[in-house]
Amino acid sequence: MSPASSAVLVRGAPPEAFTSALPEPAARDVPLCVGVTKVCGSPPDNAGAAATDYMQLFGLVTFAYMWARMAKVAQDKIAASGATPYLKTKLVTGRFFVERMLPETALHLSRLQTGSATMMELAADAF
Repeated sequence: MSPASSAVLVRGAPPEAFTSALPEPAARDVPLCVGVTKVCGSPPDNAGAAATDYMQLFGLVTFAYMWARMAKVAQDKIAASGATPYLKTKLVTGRFFVERMLPETALHLSRLQTGSATMMELAADAF
């Protein structure tokens, strides 16, 4: 999200601005909960190798949804009774999440798709 478009959030852009910041693969593949094997493929070791990144990705997408809801409420309150420091701070904090944390979804999705080959290549006695 560009600084110009993120500034619009304070002026009343729809909360979709929060979810539209998801990188394209994550936005397209959000239904990851249907099955991690869809994203990871075979062999079964891929699911174990992807578990942490899957949970991180799912958490970030869930936070994006919650921030979209909070932004909508804050914007409705601003429209109804004016901006307060609390509501302005809520929107700025949401923008911080969208701009600085939400892009991590691309990292986790990329890791999900790499599989387990490198991880499983290590011998058990290497630990």
